[in-house]
Amino acid sequence: MEVTEFSFARGNSDAASAYFVNPSLSTRSSDHDGFVLYLRPEAPLVNSTEEVTEQSSWQVPNPLSSEARIPLPFELQLDQLSLFTPNGQLLRNWQNPANEIQLPELPTGVYILNYQGAATQGTLKLVVQ
Repeated sequence: MEVTEFSFARGNSDAASAYFVNPSLSTRSSDHDGFVLYLRPEAPLVNSTEEVTEQSSWQVPNPLSSEARIPLPFELQLDQLSLFTPNGQLLRNWQNPANEIQLPELPTGVYILNYQGAATQGTLKLVVQ
């Protein structure tokens, strides 16, 4: 993840101003001062209920084994591929790959492969057993 901004926020900024005139409300006296960190993930975050959609006809057989070789479709003319964990951690990047890529040694799990080419881009879900 990339930090896009870091700032200091004063307390009660989310409370409506009408609450401040009533001394019996707890929001009037609460204090939330602190730092706010704004983050931008390097890749789409995926959880167990979110479906990863495909934007092209390229499909990879799942499940795969660790260190598997994945053939690349010539017609997509891929410029870049990036392999991520489901929470957005970049594991591997390939620039101008030839006709196949080899996955690094990976533990069992679900991974996200983002790809980009001259006229296409998309995301594939990879299941490693």
